Amino acid sequence: MAFLEGTLDEIYTYLGPRTSDIVTQLAFPYRKNKYGNRVSCGELNEDGGKCKKYIGLHAAHLKGRERKILIQEILNDFAEKTSKTTYKIDLDIFEKKFKEKHENFFEVIKFMCPKHHKQYDLNNKVNDLDNVVLLTDDEISLNHIINTYETKSKSIKPYIIASNPYLNDENCSIARISKDNWNFNPKMKNLKTDYFLLCYNQYDFNVTIVKIKGNQINIAPKKKDKSIVSLNIPYTDSEFTEKKSKEILEIINIYSLKQ
Repeated sequence: MAFLEGTLDEIYTYLGPRTSDIVTQLAFPYRKNKYGNRVSCGELNEDGGKCKKYIGLHAAHLKGRERKILIQEILNDFAEKTSKTTYKIDLDIFEKKFKEKHENFFEVIKFMCPKHHKQYDLNNKVNDLDNVVLLTDDEISLNHIINTYETKSKSIKPYIIASNPYLNDENCSIARISKDNWNFNPKMKNLKTDYFLLCYNQYDFNVTIVKIKGNQINIAPKKKDKSIVSLNIPYTDSEFTEKKSKEILEIINIYSLKQ
C-alpha cells in the first residue's frame, strides 16, 4: 500500500503523467462507434461543416470535468486532511476512484482533433495537464508533426525497457504505424519464449506493449532470411491481432509519450 501526501497542486503535478496513461487506456474502447467505424472530431469548421478528422484525436476533458477538478473531488471524499492545505491519499484508492469518475465516459471526455481541442480550451479557459497542443495558430500538416516527433523515436525503446524489468533488448522490438499496420521482424529463436511488441502510435504519441507467448505464433520465416519472421499487426483501437496467424495478442500496458 503506497500513499501520496501533498497539496492539491503538488498531487496534481505528480499524478499528471499517470492519469494521462489511465485516460489513454479508458479511451481505447470508445475509439469506434457502434457500427465499428473510427470516431472523428465533431467540432464545426469555419464554414459550419463538421471537422470529421479521425487521425491523432485527443481525449479532451470537458469544461468542469478537468483532471484537477476530478482530483480535488477524490481528495475531498477519500483523502486524509493532514493540514489546511495538504492531503494524504492511498494511490490504489485514487486510481480506482479516478477511473470511476470516467464511467460515464462522454460526460467527461470528448474526442477532438488537436486544432479544435486547442480552440475549445481557449474558449472555455480550460487549463489542464492533458492539453498537449500539437498545432499553432496556423494549420500544420500531420506529417510535419509526426516527422518532428520522430526525431526522438530512437530514445523510446530504451525508455520503455528501463520502465519494465521484464523487458530487455533481445525480447522486444518497436515499430511505428505504417500504412495502418505495425510491422515487426523479430528473430525466430526469440519467439520460443515470451516476446513483446512495442506498438508505437505516432498519431496519439503512445506505446502499447503486447505480449506473444512463447511458441504462440507459427509462421514461416522470411524466404531471404530464414532466421527472421515477419509479423503484421493491423492498427485498431480495441485489440491487437497478428494478421497471418489470427492470434490475438495480450495487451500488457499502454504508455503515453506526451510531455
